[in-house]
Amino acid sequence: IPDILSHEKNGLLVAPTATELARALERVVTDASLRKRLSRNAIARAKQFSLQEWEKRWLSFVDSLESR
Repeated sequence: IPDILSHEKNGLLVAPTATELARALERVVTDASLRKRLSRNAIARAKQFSLQEWEKRWLSFVDSLESR
């Protein structure tokens, strides 16, 4: 998860306990600016894994091999 999620940027990383999860959820529910920032950044990060993005990366890789 830390490879995809950045704490406080596009999500909240917490210890795997009910207490820590509850605290994180409470923050997201009660802090509108945090919620908006996490949401906006998570959407941007998810787009990096879209089919279109992977297609561009793959084609770029193939083109680099052909130019060798």
